[in-house]
Amino acid sequence: MHRKPYYKLVPLTLVYASLCVIFFVSYHPGWAAPLDQDTAQGTTPAADAGQEYIVQAGDSLYAISGQFYGEPDAYQIIIDATNAKAATDARFEPIADPRRIRVGQRLWIPDRADVAIVSPTVAPATATPLAATATPTATPTAAATRNSPISAVTTTVAVTQTATSVRFAQPQTGATVPTSVTVAMVATGLLVEPAGQIKDGAGHFHILIDTDFVPAGEVIITDKQHLHFGKGQYTTTLALEPGEHVLRLQFANGAHIALDGPAYQDTITVTVAEESASGPSVRFVAPVDGATVPPTLTVTMTATELTVEPAGEINLGAGHFHILIDTDFVPAGEVIITDKQHLHFGKGQYTTTLALEPGEHVLRLQFANGAHIALDGPAYQDTITVTVAEESASGPSVRFVAPVDGATVPPTVTVTMTATELTVEPAGEINLGAGHFHILLDTDFVPAGEVIITDAKHLHFGKGQYTTTLALKPGEHVLRLQFANGAHIALDGPAYQDTITVTVK
Repeated sequence: MHRKPYYKLVPLTLVYASLCVIFFVSYHPGWAAPLDQDTAQGTTPAADAGQEYIVQAGDSLYAISGQFYGEPDAYQIIIDATNAKAATDARFEPIADPRRIRVGQRLWIPDRADVAIVSPTVAPATATPLAATATPTATPTAAATRNSPISAVTTTVAVTQTATSVRFAQPQTGATVPTSVTVAMVATGLLVEPAGQIKDGAGHFHILIDTDFVPAGEVIITDKQHLHFGKGQYTTTLALEPGEHVLRLQFANGAHIALDGPAYQDTITVTVAEESASGPSVRFVAPVDGATVPPTLTVTMTATELTVEPAGEINLGAGHFHILIDTDFVPAGEVIITDKQHLHFGKGQYTTTLALEPGEHVLRLQFANGAHIALDGPAYQDTITVTVAEESASGPSVRFVAPVDGATVPPTVTVTMTATELTVEPAGEINLGAGHFHILLDTDFVPAGEVIITDAKHLHFGKGQYTTTLALKPGEHVLRLQFANGAHIALDGPAYQDTITVTVK
C-alpha cells in the first residue's frame, strides 16, 4: 500500500496560513499594531502635576476639556487622571460613564505641559457624552459605585432625564458687565460639534446681538449681529458698547439652519457699564467681594486689554494670574514666589478651585509677566474678602448656592440650589433620603410632616430641578429653601432648610 507523503503538505499548509494572515491584516489594519489605551485615546497617563476642579451646573467633560486644554476631544485625559486619583483618594469618584458627571463631583485636571493633546481622527463611539451636562444629583460614594455599579447608574439615570435645551451659563440676565465680557453657553441633551455635517440632535451655538431670532428652518447669516461658533465653542468674549443689550442664544445644525422650538433658544439682557478709563486691568469675577463661600470654592479671574498666556516668554501686554492668600502684593519688578500663599497659574488658567479654612480670608489677584515678575500699577491687581462658612457635621443638607446671603440682585435672578447626601428626583414616589426642592418667598417654612402647597409664595421643583429664575419686585426679600419627599411632605429638621436675604435693586 502506497503511503501519502503528508510531511510534504506541512510547508504548503504554513504558507497558506501565512497568506491568510497577511490578507486579513491588510484589510483590518487596526489588528496589525494594537495601541495601548492611552495611545488609542490620544492621551498620556495622568501626571501628579495638576489641579482639582469641582463640577458646576451645566458642565460636561467636553466643555471642561476645552476650557483647560483648548481641545474638547481630550476629555479622556481628565477621565484617566480622575480615576487614578480615585484609586488612592476617597474624595474622588471614578468616572465609569463619561455621560454621567454631577454637580459637586471632584475631577483632577493634569497640567497641560504634562499631557499630550492629540485630537482623535475619528469621533469616539461614546460621542454622546460630549454634550452631556453635569447631573446635579446625590451620587453614591466611590466605594458604593465600585461595589454596585448597576444601582449607581440606575439612580443617576432616573435623575438625569432632562429635556433638550440651550442656555447662557454666564452672564446672568440683568447683570451689569464690562465692555469686554466673557460669555459661556451650555447645551443639555444635544451634541455640540463643529459645523459641516448635519446630524440628528447635533449642531453649534450662535449669539444674536440686539436682533430677533432667525425663524426655524432658515440659515443663520454671519454678520456683526449674528455670531457663529462653528468650531463647537462653548465660550467667547464679546466687545459691547456701554448701555443695555439683548443677547439671544440660538442653536442650529451643521448647515447653520436654525432648529425649531424654544428649547433651542435663550435670551438674556445685560447692561454694559461705562469704563472709567481705558487700559489694562485684572479682576476677580467670582466670588464677589464680601461673599460667604464654602470651604471648597471655585474662583474665576479675568483680564481686560491683556493677553493671558502660559509662562515662559516675556511679551508686552501679556502674562498670567497669581492669587495671593492672606498676604500682601509682591512689589512691582520682583518675582512672585511659589508657596501655599502665592498660587501661580502659569498655564494661562482663568479658573481654579481653592480649599480654605473657615473664617475670613483676603484674596489678592496679581498679574505678572512670563518670568513671574509682578507688573507695575494697581491696574494689575485686585482684592476681595470672603468668609468661609463652617462645614456642618456629616449628614444630609440643602442650601442655596447662588445668590449668596445678603446679595444685591437684579429683578430677574437665577437661583441655584444643592443637596448633600440626598437624592434629588422628580415628585411621585416616596423614597428614603430622596425628594425635591421648594422655594418659599417671604413666608415661613412649612411644619415638618405637612404638605407644601403650591401658590405664588410656595414654588415647587417637582421635576428635580436645581436651578430656576425668579422675578422679584424691588426691595428686600427672604428666600427659604425647603426639601420635601415625593409627596411634597416637608422633611423634619433644619438640615432640610436654608434661608437667605437678598435685595432687589
